[in-house]
Amino acid sequence: MADQPAENILPPAAFFNVMRVSGTNREVFLDLGQLGGQGSVSSLVGRFVTTKEHLRDMITAMQTTLDQMDQAAKEKINVN
Repeated sequence: MADQPAENILPPAAFFNVMRVSGTNREVFLDLGQLGGQGSVSSLVGRFVTTKEHLRDMITAMQTTLDQMDQAAKEKINVN
């Protein structure tokens, strides 16, 4: 079974703190990088290409997750 892809294995994580968004009529490009000294991009971490529709769904999912995290933090503060 060595020729079958491994399941549930995540690729290595990479930290990024800058993102450039560009695209065409059909695709959106997300270039992720790390800022170096004096504000210059020191390395490109990765490039993601997706559709506008998928990006909208991802933004909604990220906002929902952030809202839930904020709510959980508020509840934790109120309990203490």
